Amino acid sequence: MCGDIDKELVSQYYSQSNAVVLMSLSEGFGLSLIEGMHFGLPAMSFTDIDAYDDIYNESSMIGVKEHTDEKIAEGLMCLLNTKWNNVEIINCSRKFESSKMALDYVGIYKKTIQYS
Repeated sequence: MCGDIDKELVSQYYSQSNAVVLMSLSEGFGLSLIEGMHFGLPAMSFTDIDAYDDIYNESSMIGVKEHTDEKIAEGLMCLLNTKWNNVEIINCSRKFESSKMALDYVGIYKKTIQYS
């Protein structure tokens, strides 16, 4: 449980972590999940955060559907007992690299212009 971390120290936290768990009721984007994946860390969040469908990959993440202590505990047990492939997780994070995202946005923009 860390809360806000000085951006200069973020990589130190991830390099010493086993996973990233985001059980926030107000966080919708999940940047910490993507950052953790960059370091090969599996992730866990509620399935109803805004970015879940964009971030989720069975090779890198556990989703919790209900906002109950019991379901969070079950998710944590699954997260901690799963044998994760750190290289696969890092590969999942690559779709969020700025160059890849820029190309995706350009593609969306071109399709939008084409159909206007």
